[in-house]
Amino acid sequence: MNLDNKFYKLLNEYDELKDKIMDHTNDQLHDGMYWDIQGYVETYEYELETDEERVNEIETLHKQVKACRMLLKGLESLNYIYC
Repeated sequence: MNLDNKFYKLLNEYDELKDKIMDHTNDQLHDGMYWDIQGYVETYEYELETDEERVNEIETLHKQVKACRMLLKGLESLNYIYC
């Protein structure tokens, strides 16, 4: 998979996770995640010049997506009994 495909695949998953997480948090995390996604797009498309820079950005984005996956999984597993 080339770098661009990998980047946009992760970015799309991040955007989807944002929406799913928003369903569980009443928009509390939405704005931060939205602006973070916009920052990734801006940086990747306009500021990174070398493949090494792109690889580093993709690794950072991958960590962020992984954290959001775990966050969503945790939120989906919550089972409030006394609320």
